[in-house]
Amino acid sequence: MKKNTSNTDRIIRIIFGTVLAFLNLSGITHLPESILLWVMIVILTLTALSSHCPMYKLFGINTRDKRKYRIRA
Repeated sequence: MKKNTSNTDRIIRIIFGTVLAFLNLSGITHLPESILLWVMIVILTLTALSSHCPMYKLFGINTRDKRKYRIRA
């Protein structure tokens, strides 16, 4: 798997997942929404930790800065 998410993208995913987890654990959501939120939390966390988003690959999006990782000859 090629990394296709930038550090900023990863931080936003972690923050958004944390907010969703807080909303879910505080009891604001009920059972049907709760299950969907946990699925979203898991997806956001896994994509943030792996630096790879399958949806980005599907649409050809790459937020990672390629200039930083270029090999100079």
